[in-house]
Amino acid sequence: MKLIWSLQVFARSCTVAFAHERMMHSWWTWAFLWMGRLIAEISFFALIGRLIGNADAVSFLLVGAAMLAPAYGTMFVAQAVRGLMFDGLVPYMIAAPAPSFPAALGRSVHWCVDGAVAGSLGIVIGNAIFNLGFSLGQMAGLIGLVVLCPVVMVGCGLMVGTLATRLPAASNLLSGVARAILGLFCGATFAVDYLPTFVRPISEIVPLTHIVRTARAVTDGTPVFTSVMLSALTGLLWVGAANFSIRNQFERSRRTGVFS
Repeated sequence: MKLIWSLQVFARSCTVAFAHERMMHSWWTWAFLWMGRLIAEISFFALIGRLIGNADAVSFLLVGAAMLAPAYGTMFVAQAVRGLMFDGLVPYMIAAPAPSFPAALGRSVHWCVDGAVAGSLGIVIGNAIFNLGFSLGQMAGLIGLVVLCPVVMVGCGLMVGTLATRLPAASNLLSGVARAILGLFCGATFAVDYLPTFVRPISEIVPLTHIVRTARAVTDGTPVFTSVMLSALTGLLWVGAANFSIRNQFERSRRTGVFS
């Protein structure tokens, strides 16, 4: 019964999230401005590889940037969770007996979908424009990883979101810092092996690192099972931590009458 209740809360929260998306964008602005910007960002990294004059660098940077797009999308979850406060929904969530985590998760789902669509289009368009020669099997594997990326990264975004509820004025800053960390430390734009030794263990606890590593293995034709399992495991750990943090925050608010 509790699982069914949580799924109902999640589904209705998703409805609110996509309604918010329709408020922000028409189909034209979403397709040509928002998606266009994200695809241009992916292409920008590929053009750096073209400037270097190395076909392997083009593939390396395009694949990394395509995996970054959905991961970046999950960092907008910070604004979505903060938006619950500005929409006036938090008092109702505190008073309601319904679980709070599915509501926060569903409220953020449209950012995950946007990132997955942009990353998939970036792979398809980039392969055609830059003549990377990915096979159909490689394309399917890469697009599958682009779709998997926001699923395993959403826990990280929700953790940033819980910080944003405590520091609402700094939510954009927190989201920006988180995106910078993902871009620098997770192997998307350069290999993790180039990082200082003491930083590498931090990279390993972020699911994006393993998603990017899996994508490299797909393009190289090497085994992917271990890195896929590590991405799923680290993703579950982040979701568990986010669930604990959000539930603890709302339960404390119910006891004290103060949301903090």
